[in-house]
Order: sequence, then structure tokens, then C-alpha cells
Amino acid sequence: MCAQLFGRQNPDSHLWVDGLVSKWLRDSTLTCDTMAELLTSPSSEKQRFARMMGSLSHVKKWLVLDGPMDDTWLENMGTLLDSTRALSLPNGESIVQPGEVT
Repeated sequence: MCAQLFGRQNPDSHLWVDGLVSKWLRDSTLTCDTMAELLTSPSSEKQRFARMMGSLSHVKKWLVLDGPMDDTWLENMGTLLDSTRALSLPNGESIVQPGEVT
């Protein structure tokens, strides 16, 4: 279950494969970074696009996890709730939660 939520290392290729939570958080980070990039772009077309999409970036999205918890699950999610606001993955990587994500 933990591998499905947070990710795992592929035994054949030794590459990291994101799980549900880590993928969702990376996508949230990418969306926030992309919007900031578009808004500061010298291209008026890109800025117009960002302003048009801005209303969509304020749509609240929820990630609800329902089921039995284990120590690893709690340990990984705990860092999202403390002052570091980062998801610690089993591979040693941390994904910082953007300010726009609460």
C-alpha cells in the first residue's frame, strides 16, 4: 500500500516510480510554477493566457485517503503537516509543498 501511495523503485530499471500522493504533489507544484512563469513572461500572449487560466487555478481540489494507516504512511505524511511542508519519500527525496497548496 505504501508503494502505491508514495512510490517505489523499479527493481529492473532502478528508476523511481511515483505513487498517487507524490504524483499529485508534483503535478500541483508544476501547475504553480508554470502559472508563475507565464505571468512573468515577456510575451503578452502568454500573460493573457495565464490571466485567463488564473480563475481555474483557484479551484479547490481534495485528495482524500481512506483506509488503514501504518507507521510508514504516517511518517511520510507527517512532514507535509509540519513546518517543513515537504513530502519525504522512501528514496530520500523531498517534494516541497507550494504555498498555493494548503
